[in-house]
Amino acid sequence: MTFALLEPTPERKRRNWIWSVVPSNAGTGGFGTLLPLFVKQLGGTVINYGIAATLYNIAVTVSLLLWGAATDRLARRRLFFVISFTAMAVVFISMYLFPTLGWLTVGYGVLGIFIVRSWA
Repeated sequence: MTFALLEPTPERKRRNWIWSVVPSNAGTGGFGTLLPLFVKQLGGTVINYGIAATLYNIAVTVSLLLWGAATDRLARRRLFFVISFTAMAVVFISMYLFPTLGWLTVGYGVLGIFIVRSWA
């Protein structure tokens, strides 16, 4: 038996990187549930959470269009994933360290810009 039969084809090798999205989406999916706790910890109210969620959703809506157009024009999908995951990691770490509710709201909006790229 040769090991050449067990080796993935070049086409399959090129597509295997996409599986890196699964743990990222699993890790980021629960953050929306934890955001109200962060808002409360910083002394915020339901109104403050609503403002943060609204800013996030506006950022997601606009960046869906921008990331989609950039991906279609430049065809650099893997590069965009690396940028997105790196930016998401920086934003998540920064949001944990933000001392005020205003910074948390802005950070959540910035997260909305980059998290969209990891969905496509």
